[in-house]
Amino acid sequence: MKKLFVVLLAAVLSVSAISVMALTVVEEIIDVPVVESPEPPPEEEPVEEEAETVPEDKVSFLNGDTLKGLLVSVDPKKGGVTWQSPYSVKPLEMSLDAADRVVLKPRGGAGKKWGSASIHLSNGDELWGDIISLGSGKLELKTWYSGKVEIHRPMIARIKVQNRDSSVMYEGPNSLAEWKTRQSHGRGKSWEYKKGALYAASQYPIARKIEDMPDKVKIEFDLKWRGSYPGMGISFFNDNVNHQSDCYTITISGSSIYLYRYSRNSGSSHLGNADYRAFNNGDKRGGSFTILADRKEKTVALLIDGQMVRQWTDKAGQAHDGNVLMFYPQNQNGMQISNIKVAEWDGQVPTAVGDTGEKSTEDLIRLANGDKVSGEVLTIDNAAIKFKASYADMDIPLTRIVEIIFAEDKRERARRNQYDSKFTMVNGGIVTFDLQKIMSDEATGQSENFGTVTLPLSAVRELEFNLYAEKLSGDDFEF
Repeated sequence: MKKLFVVLLAAVLSVSAISVMALTVVEEIIDVPVVESPEPPPEEEPVEEEAETVPEDKVSFLNGDTLKGLLVSVDPKKGGVTWQSPYSVKPLEMSLDAADRVVLKPRGGAGKKWGSASIHLSNGDELWGDIISLGSGKLELKTWYSGKVEIHRPMIARIKVQNRDSSVMYEGPNSLAEWKTRQSHGRGKSWEYKKGALYAASQYPIARKIEDMPDKVKIEFDLKWRGSYPGMGISFFNDNVNHQSDCYTITISGSSIYLYRYSRNSGSSHLGNADYRAFNNGDKRGGSFTILADRKEKTVALLIDGQMVRQWTDKAGQAHDGNVLMFYPQNQNGMQISNIKVAEWDGQVPTAVGDTGEKSTEDLIRLANGDKVSGEVLTIDNAAIKFKASYADMDIPLTRIVEIIFAEDKRERARRNQYDSKFTMVNGGIVTFDLQKIMSDEATGQSENFGTVTLPLSAVRELEFNLYAEKLSGDDFEF
């Protein structure tokens, strides 16, 4: 048996060797390499379209909980929010007293013409539309979302007309692409752009060149932060988009505010500090900042919420000739920057209302060529404004006007109501009113600003309830 196995094995090996030799001989005779037969091209398979994610509304509650689904209706008198959840067969009836806000899925408002003017009210609301007329008692505004809206004149703080101000070098932000950022190590983007604002996710700077930055410059921006205290550096007249080089830098660290001069040759120099007491208790979460700087005279002034914080004069340094504006977060709590405007400054330091305790008694018009006139706005009609100054009566076309600021001593403010709800529009405007009902994607209510309100949810991005209740800060990146 053992001999038979050996014989069979030898036979198999002999056959294998002969086969290999034969293949080698064939290859040498033909002199063509053996190649594998090419596979036929695969038939084109139908491309499966990815299932689109169905947009959903999202409701958040005062305790921090969230729920996705669809807003069906709201009835404050019955105290409830009707919500359709994908996990519930029947709509849920939820307490309005527990609801915080609803972020709405798009409902067809994108691409609509918002108008040529934004109306800013004394309670912080902002409406967009085309001005029809203004009289002693009301302003008529044409909107696509609510037709003609009548706004009580005493409720108007200012009107911004969308005409180009020749003194403005930059106004935004408009996108993240127009700013220079650096990648955060292991954390993705260091900055994000959403809904007209820049969001800092880490301690990395963001900067951009301001073309034709003037020697006398006015830099305005709104800053919000999470946590108890702000931490931000603002560099200007900088000559480098990557770091602080030859420039001035205002550093905000809680209630302490410092001005530094940076130089490539001599490093940094501390030019003085100020204490802004409004930031002391940690309750304030944002503010409007204005920097007034003169590069030749080497002077810098800072105002917060219209109040003068400090004026500095650099007596030793050289004038900086850069045109870079940079924001540099100093903590990791998260910062939001919006409403940035860089414009030529007339060199006059304004008298802040907070310094004198007095309210302005005259209306003010800012013109597209940089001029300003004060007096009384009489009427607006046929796209022109009748204006009475102390030295002349004027008829000014709206196409020449950038902003109308109404006298503070004549303003009124809408009173608070239990069911006041704030509607943030898809274009960034805000409307607050005493909510009566939301039904069939339409909100109705009453407001001392403009009477009866009918607002389609197609014009709304987000709505907020229980405005005057104490709320959790949360960890969302939104502010």
